[in-house]
Order: sequence, then C-alpha cells, then structure tokens
Amino acid sequence: MALLWTSWIWTTTVGLLYVGLSLSTFSKVYRAEVETKKPEGDLWSLLVASIFGPCLVFIYSVFSLCLLSWLTLRKKKRKAGFWYGFMTSACANLGLVVLLCSLVLQGYKRDVVSLFQKDGGVHWSGVDTAVFETTFIVGYVASGFYIILGGILYYGRSLMSWRDVENQGEGEQHLLGS
Repeated sequence: MALLWTSWIWTTTVGLLYVGLSLSTFSKVYRAEVETKKPEGDLWSLLVASIFGPCLVFIYSVFSLCLLSWLTLRKKKRKAGFWYGFMTSACANLGLVVLLCSLVLQGYKRDVVSLFQKDGGVHWSGVDTAVFETTFIVGYVASGFYIILGGILYYGRSLMSWRDVENQGEGEQHLLGS
C-alpha cells in the first residue's frame, strides 16, 4: 500500500500543479483575447485545452482519493473490484488526455506570442509567456506521471493480498507481497 499511496501523492501533486498553471493560462489568454477583440474562433481550441484537462485532473484526483481511502479503510478486505479497475483505466486515459492538451497548448505557442506579447494594447508580459510555456511542460510531466501511476495501479492489483473473507478479515494487506 505504501508504494500505491506514495505514487498517488506524487502524481496528484504534479497534477494539481498542472491544474493551477492551466487555470492561470486560461484566465490570462481569455482576458487578452477579450482585450484585443479577436473573433471567438481564433483561440477556441487553446481555451478548451487549457480548461478541459485541468477539470478532468481535478475530478480524477477527488474520485481516486475517495476510492483509495475507502479501499484502504474498509473492514472486510476483498478483491479490488470494479471501481478500482475503473480508476486504473481512467488514470491511463487521463495521462493521454493531459498529453493531448499539452500538445495543443504547445501548438499555440507562436500564436500567443505574436498575438499578445507583440501587441501593444494587451497586458501580456514575458512572465505570462513563461507561465504559458511552463504549463505545457508540466502537462507533459503530469502525463507521464499519470501513465506510470496507471501501470502501478494495474500491476499493483494483482500483487495485493487482501484479507481473505474466509479468514474473517485476519491477515495483512501488502502491495508488494507474495
């Protein structure tokens, strides 16, 4: 269980850092687009990518915390079950979604610099550009963390030795037990 929780904590920390950076990027890009009076379609996919990924990361973080806490604290230990499998597949898919959102953000890097940083009417500084670049870099790192956590969850389920129901809950639970 220690490996599972440690992996989850590190992944969630990086994921929530990505959430904060993405929401900051969304806010700044949205305000800059409104200030420049650009048509709504110009940066629509950039805005969607900077809000969709973080929303999914936040929902997954809350869901997985509740589920892992419930699996750890329940009295009768059984097999991991459906929800554990759902959480495992959602983790791997979330890694791919975050990767896709980061690729979209990186694809708009030149457009953001040319539209906002060089335009005199917008309050877009070099720090804003640095935050924008850091967002997709942290997104790539978070994507890797989620894919690795998905592998740990997948292979960890078979390595868990939950308390047997027939032993009336006697025994220990291990993540890397025999």
